[in-house]
Amino acid sequence: MIGITAGFHCDETAKHCFTSIDIKSAFTMNGNETISQVYAKDRKLYSLSTNGPVPIDDIITADGWNHTRYLLTANGSMPGPPIVIYQNQKITIIVKNHLLNEAVTLHWHGIDQLTWEAMDGVAFVTQCPILPGQTFNYTFKPTFGGSYWYHSHVGNQRDMGLYGAFIVLRKRGSNTI
Repeated sequence: MIGITAGFHCDETAKHCFTSIDIKSAFTMNGNETISQVYAKDRKLYSLSTNGPVPIDDIITADGWNHTRYLLTANGSMPGPPIVIYQNQKITIIVKNHLLNEAVTLHWHGIDQLTWEAMDGVAFVTQCPILPGQTFNYTFKPTFGGSYWYHSHVGNQRDMGLYGAFIVLRKRGSNTI
């Protein structure tokens, strides 16, 4: 599990970009099987099992030090990885639900879905939620540049960490916003 993620940046010349988001559960202040739970001391993280130092990049610290909280991640990070594309560029985001017993959708907050209504990600309104173990391909083409975000639209999953940045850049030489 990685606490820092590089994100996705689509090439400006591409007509259609592809990326993916894996939805999984995780815990804050926990590492993998060899690190287990961690604690903070003297501005560093230490493993409870070995009392040895742990690299912070391997831990999701999220909301509060020395507290373990259940959360949902996008590609193993919280917040999820930023997605950066350009105006009028088609994107397909393949979302895989790895949760054991929760359905999920992703809503692309603020992005116009003209002619792409089924891609809006509002559970039971524009789509049925993605069931555990299932995959859904969101494909759309934002026409307006700006800073947006994506988030779960099921229950309190957004509050549990399932969100991330979605940036739509203007193409070079474009006068349109």
